[in-house]
Amino acid sequence: MIAFIVPIVIVALAIGLIVSPTFRQGVVTVVTDVVTIVFGVTRQYALIAGVTIAVMFFWMFLALMIGSPIFSGLVFIAAIAFFFVVWLPLGAVLKIFGVNNAVVPASVRSFFAWMAFVGFMAMMTPDVFTLKTTLIASLVAIFMAMLTSKFNLLEKVVLPLVVIMCLIGAWKLIAPDSFRAVDRHRLAIGSLFTTANDRGSLRKETRAASTFGKLIKDVPVVYMANMNGEEISQLTEIQVSLPKGTIVLLCDQKKEVSIFQGQSFIEVRLPNSNGSFVNGQRYWIESNLLEIGTMASLTPAETSREERRVVRDTVISVSFGPGTHQLQLKPGQIVRLMTTPSKDGCGLLSMSSPTYAYQFKFDGHNWEADGPAVQYPYMRYPTCLLRSQSGDILTIKVL
Repeated sequence: MIAFIVPIVIVALAIGLIVSPTFRQGVVTVVTDVVTIVFGVTRQYALIAGVTIAVMFFWMFLALMIGSPIFSGLVFIAAIAFFFVVWLPLGAVLKIFGVNNAVVPASVRSFFAWMAFVGFMAMMTPDVFTLKTTLIASLVAIFMAMLTSKFNLLEKVVLPLVVIMCLIGAWKLIAPDSFRAVDRHRLAIGSLFTTANDRGSLRKETRAASTFGKLIKDVPVVYMANMNGEEISQLTEIQVSLPKGTIVLLCDQKKEVSIFQGQSFIEVRLPNSNGSFVNGQRYWIESNLLEIGTMASLTPAETSREERRVVRDTVISVSFGPGTHQLQLKPGQIVRLMTTPSKDGCGLLSMSSPTYAYQFKFDGHNWEADGPAVQYPYMRYPTCLLRSQSGDILTIKVL
């Protein structure tokens, strides 16, 4: 019956369009009205949907910035509800015209599920799930949406995810102290990992910041240089007595060595009277006299606590500039006294203490007992090895 009626209707419409101008005008008017209504409804729907989505995204952004668990939960629940209501008309139309197989396809369900997960995490851990982590989660959501277009991953993931979310929520409500303790443990593990990385960075930065050199032989002279740009034009000798094994600091490890009269030189900083390189004197020295490395690699390893105590308490090196200094001695201690080179030079070293209970020797001399009438040999930059027999306070004068 329908097969018989449809051709008759089509033929009648064709005849009416051909014969009657009034009929043609009526058809045009009906088609125009239908198109106007459809596009008007579509524009209104698009405007309502756009404004709703923009407002809900703004509230979700504000909730993540504020970090209030209750506010975040309410905003995300409202957002899911409004998104679902806004989607239903479009989903129905796409289903009617065969674009989608369901009013709410898998990709849209995945979006709703992921938005619910973001809201849940914003409620449970507001200190962790911030705007940055939300952006990361959004990228993951896009990836999952692409997966659901080929595989039915959503059906396998959503149910366990919802169960886990409910269990965590119940745990927080039923046993808040237990949840707080575990959450504290989680934060402690993260802090421990971060602190370990910070320690490693500090060690690497320390090794990278400064380069040291160790003398591989005794050095009797260093140099002050007159520079012509980056090149050495003249060297002035400074008499010193730096024993083998002395640690010096390279002034600029990025700077290339300078060549003067076929010999390579490098600028170093000598330790001051306190053993520190801060404000120490800068001199040039032959680069082949140095073993280059970090302080840890150039310092001999100490095998035991007892050995460290003996080495520290019996042998020390002290460098003094011009002036009067005092040094607390320990019984049996051996002290290497050095004078720091200066422009004016150091020519006389004198020592005194309440009991004169120590022995000394200069380079190339034997051990002598000190006393008020002892004559010290004159050296331009004297270096002395002193052996203490009591805990006196030693007064040292460098002229």
